[in-house]
Amino acid sequence: MKYLLILTIATVWMTKLSIAQSDDSIVNRIVLVGDAGALTNGQHAVAQAIKKNVPLDARTTIVYLGDNIYKIGLPDDAYIGYQQARIVLDSQVSIVKNTAAKVYMIPGNHDWNNGGPGGFDAVLREQLYVDLLDTKNVKFYPEGG
Repeated sequence: MKYLLILTIATVWMTKLSIAQSDDSIVNRIVLVGDAGALTNGQHAVAQAIKKNVPLDARTTIVYLGDNIYKIGLPDDAYIGYQQARIVLDSQVSIVKNTAAKVYMIPGNHDWNNGGPGGFDAVLREQLYVDLLDTKNVKFYPEGG
């Protein structure tokens, strides 16, 4: 239900952006995305909607507001859920691949393992993973946790 609500809100907001994008007076476009940390049926519906409806040019900045990976952030690569968590991050970062748009990512409570043990390490792994993708127009903040 939560994902359906997020998808509905994102769709309505992006429809408004689509209408506004015909106006050449747009100086900057900021897309705010929260709670994007899971796939639905192997797909990242919000990322797909952004790709489809938002011009990914130099005027566009996408900000992931946290909870980039459910439920415990990016686990250690020995953990069984590591590959699935990477796929979620990859889908978020891939939005701006080969475009002039920018992505900024900040961690939320799930990225921090809800403040539990290993949360700081999970955020550091997430930042390191994003940095190692070497996508020049993607940045994870705060650096170093």
